Formats: sequence, C-alpha cells, structure tokens
Amino acid sequence: MSDADVVPAPYVALTKTEVAYKLIRKDIVEGVLQPDAILDQEALATKLGLSTTPVREALRLLESENLVISRRHRNTVVSPLDLGQLKETYAVRILLDPKAVALGAEVATQEQRDEIAELLVLSERDQTPIEGLHSNRALHRAIYSSCGNSVLVQILENLWDRCDRYRVATLRDKAQVKVANDEHRRIVDAFIAGRSEEAAQLMLEHISASFDRIDHSALGLDD
Repeated sequence: MSDADVVPAPYVALTKTEVAYKLIRKDIVEGVLQPDAILDQEALATKLGLSTTPVREALRLLESENLVISRRHRNTVVSPLDLGQLKETYAVRILLDPKAVALGAEVATQEQRDEIAELLVLSERDQTPIEGLHSNRALHRAIYSSCGNSVLVQILENLWDRCDRYRVATLRDKAQVKVANDEHRRIVDAFIAGRSEEAAQLMLEHISASFDRIDHSALGLDD
C-alpha cells in the first residue's frame, strides 16, 4: 500500500511527519481518539500507510501541545481532558482575543471584513458538531488574524489549539449553538463597522460565556 492510497488529497504535498501529525491531531480534536486512549505507533503507522518514524515524530509534536502524554517505559496516550488547564488557557484568551478583535476592527482591510462576513454566514448554517467546530474556528481565526500583529496571532493560534477538543460537546446542543451564533453576529457587526471598543467588549463576554458553556457541558470533568 502506497502513501497515496491512504493520505487524503489536501495532505499529499506535506512531509510524512506533517501528514501523521495532522491526521492524528484531527482524530484527537474530533474525539475519534478519546482521552486516555493508548496510541500504538505501529497500529497508527499501518492505518496511515506510513512508517513508524514519522508517527513517532508526530507524537512528539502532539506532546508539545499537551495533546498526548508519553509515559516513560510505558505507552503514549491521548491526554485526559483537564478543566483546570482549560481555565488557565481561557484566562489568557480573555485578555488577548478582545485585544485582537479591537485591533482588527481598526486596521482590517475591506477584503478581510468581507471574508469575515462570509464566514459568519457559513458558521450559521445547520452543521454537524465537527463541521461547526471547524467553521467556528475559521471565523475566529479570520478575526484575530486581521489584527496585523503576527506575534499576537501566533499566541492566539496556540491558545485556540488547546481549546478545540473541549468545545465539541457544546456544539451538540442546538440551543447553545444558537446563543453562540448570536454572539458571533454581534461581534462581527461591531467589527465590520469599525467599533473597536464594542467589538472588544463583546468578544470578552463571548469568550467568558464560551468557557461557561464548556464548564456546564457533559464532559465528565471535575471543577
């Protein structure tokens, strides 16, 4: 079996390590690989049509993101969900996401504003939880990426990477999805109009509410 027989088309131009990283990470974020699941390198390599070397390197990258844990002389496992760690992540996001949206509202190009408006419409469509996870991330990424500060964008990208897999449970609740969509629309309306202070305040409230929705969802975490 060749790599091309297994690797999805969007990944064929990547290195084998990048392919393994992206596919394993996708399965962790989307819940295909559950918390505490044992990650057998040989089994993963066979599934992906790769050798164990890129899989091993991919797992090291995922460990640097706290998505897997490599236990000395034992198996590598998917990291358990940890509400305490998530609280710490949101404590930083609640400072930086509003800053990014305020900057973006001031400096974004018309093309960026148009893209954000289009992504908002896409995010409001009826979607599966996994589709909603990705469309929500695309909308937020477009907003914070418009701020013009590459360091801030990189930090937020890393913070968002730490949050994605926690949010899937909230996206199974249609009522919660509607509330989040309403929050997004108010943020985008203020952003597109250039009302930076209003957009920042709305984003702060949205990030806080987002954590509360995760906290009250059925994740089986201890507060």
